[in-house]
Amino acid sequence: MTQLKAFAVAGFLAGCSAHVSDRAPSPAPSPTGTPTPQPTLNTVELSLARLRGLDIFEVVGIPEDGNCYAGDTVCIAGFRAAAAPRVASFADAAVGAAAQPPAIDGLSDAVTEANLDALRKLNVVTIGQLIVDQPRNNPNCYNLPCPGDKQTADAINRDRAGRLANIAVAVKQ
Repeated sequence: MTQLKAFAVAGFLAGCSAHVSDRAPSPAPSPTGTPTPQPTLNTVELSLARLRGLDIFEVVGIPEDGNCYAGDTVCIAGFRAAAAPRVASFADAAVGAAAQPPAIDGLSDAVTEANLDALRKLNVVTIGQLIVDQPRNNPNCYNLPCPGDKQTADAINRDRAGRLANIAVAVKQ
């Protein structure tokens, strides 16, 4: 039993003492002098991350990854590669439009839902609902949301609805 403990401790110490130089070397430059391209993140995932970063609406992914069977990585990769330019241009337009001052006229719930539906009908990105801030209950206001908290949440929600309207107009063009 003591030999087993000694063996386990020796293995642990050997594993912890690996040097940085033990890692796999980085790829050598190509013979033409240009650096070998490094693997990058999937451009579809980067575009979806940019859309999620806007914090305006829920971004689920891209529609159904085509008609690929679950686990068919070659089919899914091909579909994603084909969808990447559309998703990237959609994300570029959305990020640019969201940076503009938000529209303030006609921001009813029906208009907001129509804007979400217009984005969904493009079938570029699977979009959920508008992200809505809810005021939290505050013990200083009898455990209800304070009026100032309600006003802040309403202002944030109006801003999101306005930026959504900007996006809906920009991607239709």
